[in-house]
Amino acid sequence: MVFEFDEICEEIGIERYLKPAEISFLGRPGYNRVDLLKTALFGAMDKTLASLRELEDACKVNLRYRHLMKNETPSYRTFGYFIAEELSESIGDIFKAVMGYICEKDHVDLQHL
Repeated sequence: MVFEFDEICEEIGIERYLKPAEISFLGRPGYNRVDLLKTALFGAMDKTLASLRELEDACKVNLRYRHLMKNETPSYRTFGYFIAEELSESIGDIFKAVMGYICEKDHVDLQHL
């Protein structure tokens, strides 16, 4: 399931829904924002995760989340900040793009649902 989800994210160009990156040469290098986005969306899709702390724990022990984050383990605060700052405006557009891709790929006609 995670491989299909990753493929869908690549096909719809999920990175275009992120705000332009602010480059800073101070402090620790940040996490890959596309990986954070994929992981947060996958966590929302996966019904077993209900909190940011569970998302953090999943990145430490769950192979699906480790694959999406490329074995990095961001904290729950990182996910919280990322979701508040990056996804508040674009989450509806992301949902429409994913649903549009799935409907097109599987030939789903939403007029009959």
